[in-house]
This record gives sequence, C-alpha cells and structure tokens, in this order.
Amino acid sequence: MNFKKIILQSQFTTYLTTQPKQGKDIQIVDIYFKDGNILKQRVVSYHIYLQANIGEKINIDDIIELRISPPERIKMAESKVED
Repeated sequence: MNFKKIILQSQFTTYLTTQPKQGKDIQIVDIYFKDGNILKQRVVSYHIYLQANIGEKINIDDIIELRISPPERIKMAESKVED
C-alpha cells in the first residue's frame, strides 16, 4: 500500500515529543476531528509526519486532538508502517 506524508501542526508535534514511541521512530495515534470523526491506529513518524493513504483527504486544520493508541491495538498497526 502506498502512503503520503502529511506534516502535523506544531501543537501536535510538541505533544508527540513527550509521548513514548511504539517502534523505530514511530508512534501509533488516534486522530480526533472537529466533526466528531476519529481515525484510529494511524502512524506518525519522527513526531511530525502523519502517514495517510494515497487518495485519503485529511485536513490538518480540522484535527483537534491526537492520542496514542492503546497498546493492544499497536501490534496490528505496526504492520502498516512504510518507511
């Protein structure tokens, strides 16, 4: 699967620098949007690059919160990582 990298806003990158990594320079996050939608188990690399599927539209201005995904879901998401 191909991915594109989206640069996160500074308030989210600052938050992620204080959170543990779940793999080699990655964090698995749930993304919360203004409209109530949630994208689960998304990969962020180097605290800044959100990996999104090609063709997926993510408006970073609509993101209101990132949370580290619960540990029980991380192993599944790690298989989705693309360097």
